[in-house]
Amino acid sequence: MAKKTVPIPILIFVWLAIAGGIFWWWQSKKETKEAIKTPEVIEELGKAALVETAPLKEKDTPGAVIENFYTYLIQEKYREAEKLLTPESLESVRSEGGLEKMMDSPNAVKLDKITVAKEEISGDSAEVWVTFYLSNGEKIEVPEPLSLTKIKGEWKLTQP
Repeated sequence: MAKKTVPIPILIFVWLAIAGGIFWWWQSKKETKEAIKTPEVIEELGKAALVETAPLKEKDTPGAVIENFYTYLIQEKYREAEKLLTPESLESVRSEGGLEKMMDSPNAVKLDKITVAKEEISGDSAEVWVTFYLSNGEKIEVPEPLSLTKIKGEWKLTQP
Protein backbone atom coordinates (compact mmCIF):
# COMPACT_ATOMS: atom_id res chain seq x y z
CA MET A 1 0.00 0.00 0.00
CA ALA A 2 1.32 3.38 -0.94
CA LYS A 3 1.11 6.28 1.46
CA LYS A 4 -0.95 9.23 0.30
CA THR A 5 0.86 12.54 0.51
CA VAL A 6 -0.62 16.00 0.57
CA PRO A 7 0.57 18.19 -2.29
CA ILE A 8 2.98 20.95 -1.27
CA PRO A 9 0.79 23.84 -2.55
CA ILE A 10 -2.03 22.72 -0.23
CA LEU A 11 0.37 22.55 2.74
CA ILE A 12 1.64 26.05 1.96
CA PHE A 13 -1.95 27.36 1.70
CA VAL A 14 -2.91 25.84 5.07
CA TRP A 15 0.25 27.20 6.70
CA LEU A 16 -0.41 30.71 5.33
CA ALA A 17 -4.04 30.58 6.50
CA ILE A 18 -2.97 29.62 10.03
CA ALA A 19 -0.21 32.27 10.10
CA GLY A 20 -2.62 34.92 8.79
CA GLY A 21 -5.16 34.04 11.46
CA ILE A 22 -2.55 34.27 14.20
CA PHE A 23 -1.30 37.62 12.84
CA TRP A 24 -4.86 39.01 12.65
CA TRP A 25 -5.58 37.89 16.23
CA TRP A 26 -2.32 39.44 17.48
CA GLN A 27 -3.08 42.74 15.74
CA SER A 28 -6.58 42.87 17.23
CA LYS A 29 -5.16 42.40 20.74
CA LYS A 30 -2.64 45.21 20.32
CA GLU A 31 -3.48 48.15 22.58
CA THR A 32 -3.17 51.72 21.41
CA LYS A 33 -2.41 54.58 23.75
CA GLU A 34 -4.44 57.11 21.78
CA ALA A 35 -7.74 58.33 23.13
CA ILE A 36 -10.51 56.86 21.00
CA LYS A 37 -13.98 58.26 20.66
CA THR A 38 -16.30 55.45 21.55
CA PRO A 39 -19.89 55.42 20.44
CA GLU A 40 -22.51 55.19 23.12
CA VAL A 41 -26.06 54.02 22.65
CA ILE A 42 -28.64 56.31 24.19
CA GLU A 43 -32.31 55.42 24.23
CA GLU A 44 -34.73 58.29 24.04
CA LEU A 45 -38.44 57.74 23.75
CA GLY A 46 -37.92 54.16 22.63
CA LYS A 47 -35.54 55.08 19.81
CA ALA A 48 -31.87 54.13 20.03
CA ALA A 49 -29.25 56.52 18.71
CA LEU A 50 -25.48 56.45 18.60
CA VAL A 51 -23.81 59.40 20.29
CA GLU A 52 -20.07 59.96 20.27
CA THR A 53 -18.53 60.62 23.65
CA ALA A 54 -15.56 62.90 24.12
CA PRO A 55 -12.21 61.19 24.57
CA LEU A 56 -10.87 61.25 28.10
CA LYS A 57 -7.43 62.43 29.12
CA GLU A 58 -4.76 60.34 30.78
CA LYS A 59 -5.21 60.51 34.56
CA ASP A 60 -1.60 61.30 35.41
CA THR A 61 -2.02 65.06 35.83
CA PRO A 62 -4.36 67.04 38.09
CA GLY A 63 -5.68 69.00 35.12
CA ALA A 64 -6.59 65.81 33.29
CA VAL A 65 -8.47 64.53 36.35
CA ILE A 66 -10.48 67.76 36.50
CA GLU A 67 -11.27 67.57 32.77
CA ASN A 68 -12.30 63.91 33.10
CA PHE A 69 -14.48 64.62 36.14
CA TYR A 70 -16.46 67.33 34.37
CA THR A 71 -16.56 65.37 31.11
CA TYR A 72 -18.18 62.52 33.04
CA LEU A 73 -20.71 64.98 34.50
CA ILE A 74 -21.52 66.32 31.03
CA GLN A 75 -21.97 62.75 29.76
CA GLU A 76 -24.07 61.92 32.85
CA LYS A 77 -21.65 59.16 33.91
CA TYR A 78 -21.96 59.95 37.61
CA ARG A 79 -20.46 56.73 38.95
CA GLU A 80 -17.31 57.29 36.88
CA ALA A 81 -17.10 60.89 38.12
CA GLU A 82 -17.42 59.73 41.74
CA LYS A 83 -14.30 57.56 41.29
CA LEU A 84 -12.28 60.77 40.84
CA LEU A 85 -13.30 62.21 44.23
CA THR A 86 -11.50 61.83 47.56
CA PRO A 87 -13.37 59.67 50.10
CA GLU A 88 -14.30 62.79 52.09
CA SER A 89 -15.67 64.57 49.01
CA LEU A 90 -17.57 61.48 47.95
CA GLU A 91 -19.16 61.21 51.39
CA SER A 92 -20.16 64.88 51.26
CA VAL A 93 -21.64 64.52 47.76
CA ARG A 94 -23.57 61.40 48.75
CA SER A 95 -24.95 63.14 51.86
CA GLU A 96 -26.51 65.69 49.50
CA GLY A 97 -28.11 62.98 47.35
CA GLY A 98 -25.26 62.19 44.95
CA LEU A 99 -23.96 63.81 41.79
CA GLU A 100 -27.01 62.85 39.75
CA LYS A 101 -29.38 64.66 42.10
CA MET A 102 -27.06 67.66 42.31
CA MET A 103 -26.79 67.93 38.51
CA ASP A 104 -30.55 67.52 38.00
CA SER A 105 -31.46 70.30 40.41
CA PRO A 106 -33.03 73.44 38.91
CA ASN A 107 -30.07 75.53 40.13
CA ALA A 108 -27.46 73.30 38.45
CA VAL A 109 -25.34 74.91 35.76
CA LYS A 110 -25.40 73.02 32.44
CA LEU A 111 -21.83 72.63 31.24
CA ASP A 112 -20.80 72.20 27.63
CA LYS A 113 -17.05 71.84 28.15
CA ILE A 114 -14.15 72.73 30.43
CA THR A 115 -10.57 73.79 29.85
CA VAL A 116 -7.67 73.94 32.26
CA ALA A 117 -6.09 77.39 32.41
CA LYS A 118 -3.32 76.66 34.92
CA GLU A 119 -2.20 73.98 37.34
CA GLU A 120 0.25 74.05 40.24
CA ILE A 121 1.56 70.90 41.89
CA SER A 122 3.22 70.86 45.30
CA GLY A 123 4.05 67.38 46.53
CA ASP A 124 0.82 65.42 46.98
CA SER A 125 -1.49 68.40 46.53
CA ALA A 126 -2.40 70.45 43.49
CA GLU A 127 -4.47 73.44 42.51
CA VAL A 128 -6.08 73.78 39.09
CA TRP A 129 -7.71 76.88 37.61
CA VAL A 130 -10.38 76.18 35.02
CA THR A 131 -12.66 77.86 32.53
CA PHE A 132 -16.20 76.54 32.14
CA TYR A 133 -18.16 76.88 28.92
CA LEU A 134 -21.90 76.67 29.51
CA SER A 135 -24.46 75.23 27.13
CA ASN A 136 -25.89 78.73 26.58
CA GLY A 137 -22.52 79.90 25.18
CA GLU A 138 -21.42 81.73 28.32
CA LYS A 139 -17.78 81.47 29.42
CA ILE A 140 -16.89 81.45 33.13
CA GLU A 141 -13.30 81.77 34.30
CA VAL A 142 -13.29 80.40 37.84
CA PRO A 143 -11.19 82.70 40.08
CA GLU A 144 -10.66 80.09 42.81
CA PRO A 145 -8.58 76.98 42.06
CA LEU A 146 -9.97 73.48 42.38
CA SER A 147 -7.96 71.39 44.85
CA LEU A 148 -6.70 67.87 44.35
CA THR A 149 -4.72 65.47 46.49
CA LYS A 150 -2.74 62.40 45.55
CA ILE A 151 -4.05 59.19 47.15
CA LYS A 152 -2.21 55.93 46.46
CA GLY A 153 -0.55 57.47 43.41
CA GLU A 154 -3.76 58.83 41.85
CA TRP A 155 -5.00 62.42 41.81
CA LYS A 156 -8.41 62.87 43.44
CA LEU A 157 -10.62 65.95 43.47
CA THR A 158 -11.13 67.31 46.97
CA GLN A 159 -13.86 69.82 46.14
CA PRO A 160 -16.10 69.40 43.11
